[in-house]
Amino acid sequence: MMQPQSFNNSLRSFTSWVRNNCKLANASPRRIVFILILAFILLYYMLPYFYNSTFSPKYYSFKSQACSASYKEKYAKQIAEHDVVVSDIPALGQAQSVDDQHFPFVGNGMIGSAVLYEPESSSSLYLYYKPPKDPKTKLIKLAANVLIQPVPMSSDNLARQDAFTMNFRQGIVQRLTCFPYDRFGRKRIFSSHQVIAHRSRPNVLLQRLRVKLEQTSAGLISDQVLLHLQYDTLGRNSPFLGAPHPAGRSDYKLYTYTLAVGEGEYIAVVIATTNVPETISVEEKENVVNCVTVLMKSGVYQVKKDADAQTSAVVKETVEYMDDLLLTTVDDLFHEHSEAWADILHTGLTITTSTEEDEEAPGIPDPTLVNATMYYILSSMDSKLHDKGIDLNERRDLMKRLKTPNFCYTGVATFHSTSKLWRKVTSAADVMSLTNMWALTLRYKGCANLLDEGAEGMLQAIVLSFGGLQFTHKDLQLHTDPDILHNEIAFHNVMYQDSTVDIAINTHHGDSVSISVAVRNASSEPLYACEAGCTSDAHIIRVGKIAHQLPVYVTKPPSPILYLSYDRNHLVELHQTLHLSGMMRYEEHWEIKRQNKGLPWIFWIGIASLILLFHVFLIRLLIKEYYSSTPSLPGAKTSKGYLGIRGR
Repeated sequence: MMQPQSFNNSLRSFTSWVRNNCKLANASPRRIVFILILAFILLYYMLPYFYNSTFSPKYYSFKSQACSASYKEKYAKQIAEHDVVVSDIPALGQAQSVDDQHFPFVGNGMIGSAVLYEPESSSSLYLYYKPPKDPKTKLIKLAANVLIQPVPMSSDNLARQDAFTMNFRQGIVQRLTCFPYDRFGRKRIFSSHQVIAHRSRPNVLLQRLRVKLEQTSAGLISDQVLLHLQYDTLGRNSPFLGAPHPAGRSDYKLYTYTLAVGEGEYIAVVIATTNVPETISVEEKENVVNCVTVLMKSGVYQVKKDADAQTSAVVKETVEYMDDLLLTTVDDLFHEHSEAWADILHTGLTITTSTEEDEEAPGIPDPTLVNATMYYILSSMDSKLHDKGIDLNERRDLMKRLKTPNFCYTGVATFHSTSKLWRKVTSAADVMSLTNMWALTLRYKGCANLLDEGAEGMLQAIVLSFGGLQFTHKDLQLHTDPDILHNEIAFHNVMYQDSTVDIAINTHHGDSVSISVAVRNASSEPLYACEAGCTSDAHIIRVGKIAHQLPVYVTKPPSPILYLSYDRNHLVELHQTLHLSGMMRYEEHWEIKRQNKGLPWIFWIGIASLILLFHVFLIRLLIKEYYSSTPSLPGAKTSKGYLGIRGR
């Protein structure tokens, strides 16, 4: 062992050598030791990076690629058209932008699910309940979590990446999760979890989990990893009780619970859900796990014992439904759901907002926000037209009532209400609050008949209300605010009796605006149209499959800018009933509005005059002081003046 004295001698010898050979003659031993330690630390940390960059093969790292990157590229067109959103979920300690906030929710008016993996989301399943004496629908949170949640057996959860996609046109929420597998970022476990609340089978919640091992180079060794699946908390952390299968079937489980849906209101609830393995093997080849969940309920009873007595009947009904459902493949169930969603979206909006801002003009809600709002509302409405439980005659009656919407919509266009009707949703409570707000607004504005038909009627009522489309006894009117017409808005497939009509507000070069009208599915009766005022017989056109362009007029007092009717005589006589005192082209109205923006010109002339007078006075004062023979401080009194005053 080296003695302290010999160590000090060695250190002195080494420092003297450094002084002589490294030109550090004036440096102290402590400073030299400090420099050497610093150099050693730099070499220790920099040498591995130098070795990897020089001698190691070039690998692409997943650390620089977000988990959602491939899906943003895959859905680039749908994202641009505002039909899909892809949101990255921030890691622990990171904040999320308000603009990126969307709530991953699926529903069909019977059941709903929040697709959340977070620990605080103890429940993923919700039940819609409409009280008999209350127009507002309730969204009741069940103490049941049936989501499949992938968890790696060994991984750094702090480095995991989470994201989700919401497809508004297909009613699908997809949760994306990436788990790092090696410290170089060359391998990761990728999980894609699709969840739907089936649109034509309202009792069904369907899940499909796809997992695979991704790596940056084909030359890497292929591994096999085990992934744990957290699932089915019904039997452990829930008031639901397990129930035996009447026939002894073991490929799915049954759970029962008597739920209080209100004061003195009870229902028996039964959940059946297929088995999911506790672990799954993850390889380069994709592995798929499917899960089918069915929820059935009884009628409402005022006494809990009466609801309890119905449990066995609901179990029997659930078993029959589940056994029949499992005869259909999961692929077919997904296909049924997508077709039903596409059919529900029979009408819709296309919005292209203007880049020219006008503080006084009413704001148009963001197109993505409009689509998200309609998605949440439709997810909370049942679809009677697509329910497989109704017969053909009832389906025909539903279609007939959809084509006769009475006097919907009679209020101010809903695009004005950007803070109440078009707003961000961050929870299941927000979903229900937004839906009830829309239902109340539309019901009070003449759209009760449409709302009673379910999701299809609700969608048509929303589209009518957005731009102020209103049905009357004889015509369909577009009563919108002229100040929003610098934005392009298209109403697609608006049902008008036996026809479907496309109406679009188009902007052109030079701030000119026109309205195009076309019939997509024409009835046997001809449909006619005229612009604001219907000023003459010659301005009335017959609408066909090729779009007709009509000019836009602004009237005084305000009146609809477009009329559609099957009765041509009605449009001929309409002008006599409007009693207009003024009328001008939209381009003239917009030019006058631009000229009148801000304060009047007399105000600015007055301000300029005051500034000019102030500078003239200032220049005069400076010239006077410059040529004065005895300069003095302002306000100072000379002795001569003082004596003169005393002399008087």
